[in-house]
Amino acid sequence: VSPGFVFPSVPFFPFPPGVDPPRLLAGVRGASGIVTRLARRVSGLGRLPDVERAPVPATRRDVDVLVVGGGGAGLAVAAELGAGTLLVDEGATLGGALLRLDPDYARALGERAHAARVELRSNAAVLAVYREPDDGTGRLSALIAGEPGLEWVRARAVVVATGGHAPVPAFGNGDLPGIFSARAGLELSSSGIAPGERVAVVGSGPFTKAALTALGTLAIAHFPEPSHVERATGKLRVRGLVVTTPEGQRRVRVDAVLFDGPLAPAFELAVQAGGRVRFTPGVGYLPELDGESRAAAGVWCAGRVTGAPLPAGEAARIAASIRSFLAG
Repeated sequence: VSPGFVFPSVPFFPFPPGVDPPRLLAGVRGASGIVTRLARRVSGLGRLPDVERAPVPATRRDVDVLVVGGGGAGLAVAAELGAGTLLVDEGATLGGALLRLDPDYARALGERAHAARVELRSNAAVLAVYREPDDGTGRLSALIAGEPGLEWVRARAVVVATGGHAPVPAFGNGDLPGIFSARAGLELSSSGIAPGERVAVVGSGPFTKAALTALGTLAIAHFPEPSHVERATGKLRVRGLVVTTPEGQRRVRVDAVLFDGPLAPAFELAVQAGGRVRFTPGVGYLPELDGESRAAAGVWCAGRVTGAPLPAGEAARIAASIRSFLAG
């Protein structure tokens, strides 16, 4: 899409500059609705519901421990905690990134958590974790959106295992359609969808090896150092990369790019719950944790949200700290 092109303006191209088509057509019976529907379709909004949905009342419940994130770290800690633990993940299937890197281990962790009587919920997003209202119990509040509606959960302890955000390409035109994170490329491949027929992998990170393996012969190049890629080329989608080599610049024809690199810790919920962050060069902002992986009173962090994978034995140590906290 060329600069300055606005999709909602498409229905109005017959009108000269300075004319406000919606205002002009407002008094024409039926015209306004037609233009509005066309603008919605062209701008990507699709068809909006014509009938207002009845509001669904929010429900409330109390739990001992809420684990946010159903990846490897969240499942491991929840399995150590057992009954009285609610684990929530926004994905359709529990396992998170681990499901693409080591699916057998991800499924084993899920089975272990289920056997420990952990309540497991997928397709549900934790929108916020906060301390208000303070009723003197020390519980934290969490707002969860899922089926059948909103749920207000009050937890005595919260484990933030939200992983990390995918890195963003720094080269020119890095937002062209056809440029994906390596994890997104793995998600496509696992569903039987090839990202493209000539795919370049740029950068090195936790998903690079798995992405190259999944792509097979579709991967025509791997550029481990992202700074060697100057820009992507293409208009409506990526069509190539301009790469700097010792011999000079060269163009590589591609129809898709997978980008990988260090994940940016998803610390937002820990901060909402009262935690603090510090900046670490090369990693980003990390939650400040004490010796027991605690970010604030009643709040623990586990896994890549801390800037590194969950170390061996860490899930048991966090669970022991939480049990001690609940007993006190």
